[in-house]
Amino acid sequence: RLQFHGLPLSVNITIGDTVITSGLGGTFPAGLILGIATEFYPSSNEWLWDIEVKAAVNFLSIEEVFIVQMHSK
Repeated sequence: RLQFHGLPLSVNITIGDTVITSGLGGTFPAGLILGIATEFYPSSNEWLWDIEVKAAVNFLSIEEVFIVQMHSK
């Protein structure tokens, strides 16, 4: 499972939601499917969510990766 820490409590999330990349930060393009939200709970500071996500792929079974470099104008 994947874990994400620090999602604002104002975000409306439910179990079963598809989790995708936002594109913010420029590391990954927007819209890549990461997986499905399976659990969420307040973080230790109680003003952010921590969420668990079932990955969209089995990383142990990946044999080849095709990398596409995107350029914005």
